[in-house]
Amino acid sequence: RAKQSDRPRPTVPGAIPFVGNPIPGGLENFAATLEDWAIRYGAEKGLYECTIFGQTIVVVCSEETLSLVEKHRPFDVIRRRKMTNVIKDSLGFEGLFTAEGDTWRKDRKL
Repeated sequence: RAKQSDRPRPTVPGAIPFVGNPIPGGLENFAATLEDWAIRYGAEKGLYECTIFGQTIVVVCSEETLSLVEKHRPFDVIRRRKMTNVIKDSLGFEGLFTAEGDTWRKDRKL
């Protein structure tokens, strides 16, 4: 496994294989934990990496970094298909939050 200094972005330490980073207080504290990690690990670069239920997740936590990501999305940065399907199923339709490629580029101007 790569050392923290070898990683391109700050990483929350202490991930357990197949489980991920422990969330103090359990899932009820999930949002507060992400905010705490944003302050501790994401302040410098505006993003950080953590592992939740064995899945590596990159969390963007600054408007400046989000703007850079949005410029490149969805051509260089795309969502995972599973996440898109969950959003689509929750909303009941496809729209700006589930669109990719040229559809996203056209719809985002709205």
